Amino acid sequence: MNEMRPTPAEDLPPGYRLTELGPIPAHWRVVRLGEVVSRVDTGDWGSDSSDSGLLPAYVLRGTDFSRVARGDLVDVPIRYLRPTSLDRRKLFVGDVLVELSGGSKDQPTGRLLLVTAALIKNCNLPIAFSNFVKRMQLNKACYPEYFSLYWQLLYEKGQTRIYEKRTTGIRNFKLTDFLNNQSIPLPPLAEQRAIAHVLRTVQEAKQATERVIAAARELKKSLMRHLFTYGPVPVGAMPVGEAVGATSVGAHGRAPLQDTQIGPIPAHWRVVRLGEVVSRVDTGDWGSDSSDSGLLPAYVLRGTDFSRVARGDLVDVPIRYLRPTSLDRRKLFVGDVLVELSGGSKDQPTGRLLLVTAALIKNCNLPIAFSNFVKRMQLNKACYPEYFSLYWQLLYEKGQTRIYEKRTTGIRNFKLTDFLNNQSIPLPPLAEQQEIARILQAVDEKIRAEEARKVALEGLFRSLLHHLMTAQVRLPRAFVQQFAGGDDAAV
Repeated sequence: MNEMRPTPAEDLPPGYRLTELGPIPAHWRVVRLGEVVSRVDTGDWGSDSSDSGLLPAYVLRGTDFSRVARGDLVDVPIRYLRPTSLDRRKLFVGDVLVELSGGSKDQPTGRLLLVTAALIKNCNLPIAFSNFVKRMQLNKACYPEYFSLYWQLLYEKGQTRIYEKRTTGIRNFKLTDFLNNQSIPLPPLAEQRAIAHVLRTVQEAKQATERVIAAARELKKSLMRHLFTYGPVPVGAMPVGEAVGATSVGAHGRAPLQDTQIGPIPAHWRVVRLGEVVSRVDTGDWGSDSSDSGLLPAYVLRGTDFSRVARGDLVDVPIRYLRPTSLDRRKLFVGDVLVELSGGSKDQPTGRLLLVTAALIKNCNLPIAFSNFVKRMQLNKACYPEYFSLYWQLLYEKGQTRIYEKRTTGIRNFKLTDFLNNQSIPLPPLAEQQEIARILQAVDEKIRAEEARKVALEGLFRSLLHHLMTAQVRLPRAFVQQFAGGDDAAV
């Protein structure tokens, strides 16, 4: 059931009344979700073969919802349905799909997908839905986008989880019970549209930011290929359309290239094994979880912490207690390079790297060490740590570390020594290494800035979603009046 916030009547703002959902404007209604749903349809998985008389259609599953909401139908299966079935299940703008089965511990069933005009427009086939999904169509009292946003609020509060039934490991969503028991506040339609418009604007800003991040990451990949092949020279100065050798020079005095075992590189660069620039490798210490006499506290980094720590987030990094001699040997310094030895997954191989930066050390009120599933590498003077870590990243993204994984009892272990002894790195003079690192770090800073903007927009969306849906924040009357009239299905 919906949770009621205890609010004494005398504390109500002017023009508000107390309801089962808490204080809301007196002219808003509170109804069960089912009261605004005019129709519920079951899906059809169809056939995987185009038998005579069957028609092709995209058939949406719950697992497709998040990608389809971004306009990505690449992995949505095309199935074949009887004409009568497709006619009953063809989706239209304003339809609302709900996932009935699946889910997981961290992702309950009951996810929703709103069918938008953009989705319908971008499809060259009809769109239907599978037998593990249901389609809801709403009556005129509720704007579909407002309905889906309020459902999202309930979902994020864990309300759909209460209506899960688990059988043989499968989670099934009791849709009818949810519709009959959960309530929704109903402002006038103009205010529903206005609320949806504001929240959609924030979502669109977030999506635009995600596109900028994706483009910046692609730019970085392209720059890495260029910089590790030609060095820090303008793209227009690359040798074009000619075989390169140790003495080849481009038409405008470009640096000559040499052929090597890792491909063409500038003739004045060297190629060495990764291990030749590593002066020392240290094992980690997990320490103790209790502050016994004589033990010292420290952040102890695991491979699973690397991505967050690289963004400056140490919130979930465990504080452990180490012997003074152990901490003295394992205390991290600027320029140290950590490598993950164990863990990984099918989509995330071991061998991830973390470069210890001045910002990381400066922002810590405790020493930082590393666990026994991590090793620390320290480099000699021939290699700039930022350059080393960026080239390692290139190898990682190419899948090179995966080749050096050993799998035992389901755990993936990275064979670091073999990797260092067999993988090579192009080695420019230090000044060029630093310039390559500077160029790529500038792109990284752009990515971090956009990621911070994305996080801020996500926080703004969640805050607005809660405050607008509970009427703790009201939109200006003049703004709301702009949304009077209009197509209640248009989204």
